[in-house]
Amino acid sequence: MPASRYDELHDRFFSILSSKEGTRYERLAAVVFKTLNDQQIVVHDLKLCGDSTVKHQIDVLIEVAGSRKRVLIECKDFDKKGRLVGLGILRDFRSVVEDTRADEAFVLTCTGYTKPARKYAKAKEIKLAVLRIFEDADWEGRIMQAIVNLIVQVPARVERVDMGFATEEQAAAFRDEAVAEGIPFPMFLKESPAHLVDNTTQQVQVLDYIEREAARLPSPTTPTVHEIAVDPAIWKIRIASGSPRAFTLFKFSIRAMPHLVQRIEVGMNRIAELILKGFGDSDIIIFADQLQRATIDGTGRVIYASNSSAA
Repeated sequence: MPASRYDELHDRFFSILSSKEGTRYERLAAVVFKTLNDQQIVVHDLKLCGDSTVKHQIDVLIEVAGSRKRVLIECKDFDKKGRLVGLGILRDFRSVVEDTRADEAFVLTCTGYTKPARKYAKAKEIKLAVLRIFEDADWEGRIMQAIVNLIVQVPARVERVDMGFATEEQAAAFRDEAVAEGIPFPMFLKESPAHLVDNTTQQVQVLDYIEREAARLPSPTTPTVHEIAVDPAIWKIRIASGSPRAFTLFKFSIRAMPHLVQRIEVGMNRIAELILKGFGDSDIIIFADQLQRATIDGTGRVIYASNSSAA
């Protein structure tokens, strides 16, 4: 008879000398429950004495950290037999749960449960779950890969600035003052001593103002020329400590800048090995890297390196 797929999966990650049927599936189950909460104590294969003084073999025991809560887990690897867990198994496990006074009980299998077994488990408050090999069909409805087109828009560059004045005499007087202050008019630089002054004496650097207004315009595909009307009753321009001068508009050209497009593919680079159904509100995938982080010591206790959790 061929080996169970769970025996083969187990032996890819863990070493064991036992050839007892079902043992490797139990150990995988113990590791899985440890990955769900590494603060819990999880032990595989131990004897637990009940009120009857009879010792019961427990496949997996979970002790919740910080409390006296005990969870018993019965595991059935029916991969080779290909049958469902039946009522008899549930009845036998129920007697162990009662004798040991466990707080919670689970039965875990890789196949499923008969209808009588499900009805009995519901009546006796035994939880049923399925832990099985992850299959390609399980990716349905899940994101395996995302493609992101990252578009970086480089701000358009303001290249030339002209100003409009009410009269040519005002324009000439401003140009003379700009030249005297060393301003490369008609282009204003960030370090230019020219500022706009509003009627509350607020100051704004000229190029900052123009770039702010330009940012509100549609991104150009070719060099374009724009005009910004300025209310001379509100804004005036002043060079250094000179007198504020009224003007009516800014006229500037914008050079189109390219869009940078980068295609990023985000893929699933983790290998899904197992899927746990019926534990919690949604299915839980167990990945290869999670199994690799686990070890089982000589007492059956699962040791799990942190920084990983089931997805």
